[in-house]
Amino acid sequence: MEQYQQTATGTTRHALQLPGDDPDDTTVNLILEDEDDPGYSLMIGDLIRRERHADVYSVYDPETGAKELRAEARAFVIDRVSGKLKKYRKRCTYRLGPRMYFSAPCRGARVIIYTTNPPDVATAKEGTHGLSEFSPRLPSGSNDSSTPSEGQQDERGQTQNADYKRESRRTRQLQRRRAKRHQGRTEKGLEGFQALNLRSPLEMKDP
Repeated sequence: MEQYQQTATGTTRHALQLPGDDPDDTTVNLILEDEDDPGYSLMIGDLIRRERHADVYSVYDPETGAKELRAEARAFVIDRVSGKLKKYRKRCTYRLGPRMYFSAPCRGARVIIYTTNPPDVATAKEGTHGLSEFSPRLPSGSNDSSTPSEGQQDERGQTQNADYKRESRRTRQLQRRRAKRHQGRTEKGLEGFQALNLRSPLEMKDP
């Protein structure tokens, strides 16, 4: 039991488990919607690893079922912890801001879905209790002295290009939706302003 004290929940259960769930079950398969854009959602898959301040999960496209290779979800338990720990975990959420897809509450935790970078994947400082070691998803050529063949280079380039296109497409989609919402609010404001100015100068004079 002591090995779980330095985890997000402090117990054998990870952050997104329900009270009636099997503590050994690491699968979540829960669709999470963006608070700011309800039409945009991603699916939380399986528990990848447990860290001191957050449990980390895989992310999938809910429409295609394809795994998002450059995205992860972190679940922070904030409301049920001490003041000092709460402050530190909130700071952790702020640090993810520049790489965040979106954030939403889920099962008593604050879940942040974000883009990963090489340090996130290749240098996980704390292992996952009860799970197999997390396999790096990015090429680790820095420790490999061999030179990849042309075919391997082409395949790697195609994979990276596909990941980049998917991420760019999703980012543009999110930006368009937010811009559309902003435009709608602006148009409503202009309609109200124009209504106030429809009265003629004669109508505005005192009788």
